[in-house]
Amino acid sequence: MELSTFKVFAIMVFSVWFLMSILYQVNWISSWIGRYDYLSLLPKWTFFAPNPGTYDHHIIYRECGANVDTSSPDKWLNLSSRLSPWQELSYADLESGIPFLWNPKRRMTKAISDIANSFAAASLRHSAFSQYMPFTLEYFLITHLVQQKATPNTQFQWAIVRSHGFSENRQSHPFLVSKFHLSNVT
Repeated sequence: MELSTFKVFAIMVFSVWFLMSILYQVNWISSWIGRYDYLSLLPKWTFFAPNPGTYDHHIIYRECGANVDTSSPDKWLNLSSRLSPWQELSYADLESGIPFLWNPKRRMTKAISDIANSFAAASLRHSAFSQYMPFTLEYFLITHLVQQKATPNTQFQWAIVRSHGFSENRQSHPFLVSKFHLSNVT
């Protein structure tokens, strides 16, 4: 069986690409080759990186029907009786019947994980990060996501929680808690 010139060329191109993709996983090679990969054609896999992702991040939120005043501890006590229980932000509208082929929910969970990691990195780099955090794009994005789900004409507060492991009884720990915000006014 004789191969056409086009098939031989295609086999050569994909073979070189495959070999370059393997070499690109080595850090000193990727820093050298990466300068010339203008179209980002070479993938970088970090499944077993030195610091792989070991946490799941979830957004939870709660609502309060009245104006929130947290200026003193007494006002916090009065506020706690008017707060709804924390509930997880649901992505049920993103569910797909064939998640192994098309999984839009995975994009959302990846975005939340990236945002949480961005907050963590920024807080390590800048000691005053908590002061300007409410003005970051990531903070606005999460506030907007929760605002779309919150009951109109209420105030809401969101938090990012971290969980580790796969069991049903896994422990979740608050990672970041927002201020109160006004939901959509109807």
